[in-house]
Amino acid sequence: MRYAQDHKDQTHERLLRTAAQAIRQGGPERLSIGRVMRDAGLTHGGFYHHFQSRSDLIVAAVDYLLREHGEPAALLAGPDPEAALACYLDFYLSLPHRDAEGASCPFLFLLSGGVRLPVEARRRVTGEWARMNGALAALLAKSGRPDPGRLAQAVLAEIVGRLSLARIEPDEAVAAAQLEAARHELKARLGLVAACEA
Repeated sequence: MRYAQDHKDQTHERLLRTAAQAIRQGGPERLSIGRVMRDAGLTHGGFYHHFQSRSDLIVAAVDYLLREHGEPAALLAGPDPEAALACYLDFYLSLPHRDAEGASCPFLFLLSGGVRLPVEARRRVTGEWARMNGALAALLAKSGRPDPGRLAQAVLAEIVGRLSLARIEPDEAVAAAQLEAARHELKARLGLVAACEA
């Protein structure tokens, strides 16, 4: 029986969504073809109609995760760069973002096991990091900060690290306090006086 192209496309999308969820839950190193196919409601033999190897699946799933993350640069837009930066920090270093399983920052689970990713997947992750760094650096430049590229790199590394620590904290009240402290300290260090206008 022949299937229409849209059926194959929908199946491919389902596989990517399932693989992306598996990466979110267990990291890329624990991704199993059999589990992905079973969770997607497909037989193991159908895998090779969509991907040539497990590495190909991982690369495609990483792409899917990065696309799913959306356009973070939109959060850094606005007429007032100080307020846009304050809004971004408030969004990123928050309990809802920490707990958003399907929409949290992909760096949280891609960086920790990144050394075991296929090289092409690593390129995609570092490319997204550079893109985010560029958006943040542009905002810092607009607000008159010196050496915005280097500062953006430090800020990005810090917020990912602080959110990662909050994610492993089992006590939600402690995690909330950690994130609040991180927001306060970072805003103070950056000299942010404008409030988030969102």
